[in-house]
Amino acid sequence: MYTKVSRIDELTIGDHHYLGAGDECYYLGEYTAKQGYSYSNTNQLISNLKKGIEKKNKPEYWHKEDAISRVAYILSRLVNDATCNQCTFVPVPPSKSQHDALFDDRLMQILTQLSALKGGAVDFRRVVDQPQSIDVPSHLSVVRKSPEELYDMYEIDESTTNNLKDVLLIFDDVITAGSHFTAMKRILSEKFPQKKIAGLFIARTERSSDMFDDISLD
Repeated sequence: MYTKVSRIDELTIGDHHYLGAGDECYYLGEYTAKQGYSYSNTNQLISNLKKGIEKKNKPEYWHKEDAISRVAYILSRLVNDATCNQCTFVPVPPSKSQHDALFDDRLMQILTQLSALKGGAVDFRRVVDQPQSIDVPSHLSVVRKSPEELYDMYEIDESTTNNLKDVLLIFDDVITAGSHFTAMKRILSEKFPQKKIAGLFIARTERSSDMFDDISLD
């Protein structure tokens, strides 16, 4: 399904409003905005990953669990040992806080399974926390939060900061405008100015020429 990790470059960075030339971001596939579940394999994968926790007791929830396992397996094949040795994976906080009944730890589940597949060789930590829940998740919101608003909601969990690797790899499922990545990079760079900051995403949102009204989305 996925055979390589691609980098957002000068040809694709225009799809991601908040990214700058100095941002180093990688992705596995392309998610097509405003298209349905069946449009592509990546659209299907992301749709399954984002199934809400409220559906946990429904038969369809196994699609989410399967998607988590599939992403972990794909990453285990594409992320080499050298990357694992130099990176600490830092997942982007979900829309709900850890104390919310709807808290979705899908990113941590992916990284937990990835580490197991790599023989425990993956360093991953919830370095950035979001103590306050957001009522509407970004992918369902019409007006999404800016990097500044997200930055104000984030906190560094000091209990996770010992012996971090040289590269902090921000991990998320989809990058659209890049607001979450930008907010995460800012708070991590301020706390750890000596570290290199990069991003790894399961998918990037690609845009067609009739989607100019989406420029502020993430």
